[in-house]
Amino acid sequence: MLSCLYFRQETNQEVKPAEAEGLASTEGKGENTSIRLRFLNGMNTQVYHDDEIKSDRNTAISIGIFNGEKMIESGELSNVQIEIFALEGDFPYASPKSWTAKKFNKHRANARDGRGNVLAGEGIKAQLKNGQCDLGSIKFTENSSKAHRGKFIIGARVCEGEVCGFRVQEAVMDPVVVQDRRNKCRFPAICIASSFHFN
Repeated sequence: MLSCLYFRQETNQEVKPAEAEGLASTEGKGENTSIRLRFLNGMNTQVYHDDEIKSDRNTAISIGIFNGEKMIESGELSNVQIEIFALEGDFPYASPKSWTAKKFNKHRANARDGRGNVLAGEGIKAQLKNGQCDLGSIKFTENSSKAHRGKFIIGARVCEGEVCGFRVQEAVMDPVVVQDRRNKCRFPAICIASSFHFN
């Protein structure tokens, strides 16, 4: 894991806290930094719990880090570690200027038993390389029938301790209905067998 540093993206030099304030978001007002994560593709809308999540082109989900509209391809920020988790469906995903890091974290979805993440798999932690990466295998551990608005939202943030002095804005995908995997079965006998195998 990278040391907690202040960054000046233009020169990749360490900067003082006062200089970093120009990049920082004002938490209480919801102002956003120009540095942000962004998903590079969309998600397949046919999603079942316990199935690997794929993009709308049946490839791995990809993510990158940007300064405005330009991908950050070099320097410390281009290689930060990120984490992926599910948000509740009522998170204001379409209005990034309206949310803060606190609001983002508050909408994190928990498993029905109150323990653990709604997402599982090696892809819930990832390391950017030259500003981007493909996520490893990730899946929803349950359907979204009990989630707010009946949907989950996949979100990403830089891991705590990776950067200091300013906020890297989180990334989100569009809300999705996660169906029970057993609904994919066409024959009752197969469905019964699957329920014992996957539970």
